Amino acid sequence: MAVNVDRVNGFRPVGTLAGGDWTASIRTYTMDATHDAVFIGDLVHFDADGYPDQYDAGDTQVFGVCVGVEVNPGLNALTEFPGYLDTNIAGKIRVATDPLLVMEVQEDGLVTPLVLADVNLNIEIISAAGSTTTGISGMEIDSTSAATTNTLPLRIVALVDRPDNQLASVDTTKPNARWLVTFANHAWNGLNVGV
Repeated sequence: MAVNVDRVNGFRPVGTLAGGDWTASIRTYTMDATHDAVFIGDLVHFDADGYPDQYDAGDTQVFGVCVGVEVNPGLNALTEFPGYLDTNIAGKIRVATDPLLVMEVQEDGLVTPLVLADVNLNIEIISAAGSTTTGISGMEIDSTSAATTNTLPLRIVALVDRPDNQLASVDTTKPNARWLVTFANHAWNGLNVGV
């Protein structure tokens, strides 16, 4: 069985810290015509103009993860995209907004892979464009950023427990371990909500 396959797909909601159904927290947001491309699995935050946008490393507080997109009907076929909202295209995104959301994500693990002792530390993302073929996010967590810094957007909850996933630190030829994370810095609940 292949272990730690490099398959970046952003953030995939899998539950909540409270054990509730994460789908109950999905909200629809209108995008203006001045946003970055948003892909399924991208973290999102609010820009200064009040509209949502793709979260980039170092941005202000996240408020959720994109789980769906809706391009305005009737647009030219060249501007209708498979499962993502391209740059500056009007449309709507569906966002899972629960501050206690638990998400699965891949680490880059190339320089300093995460270890079990990193659980409960905060961590930053690596901003990367998603796939214009699949519409899936290119975001992953930056394993070199794990720290107690309370302005980082995410908190590490656990290593994903399944046979095809192992710590990259166990075998450095197999980076890209998958982790469960939650929000450490959610826009609606302030700092360290996932404690």
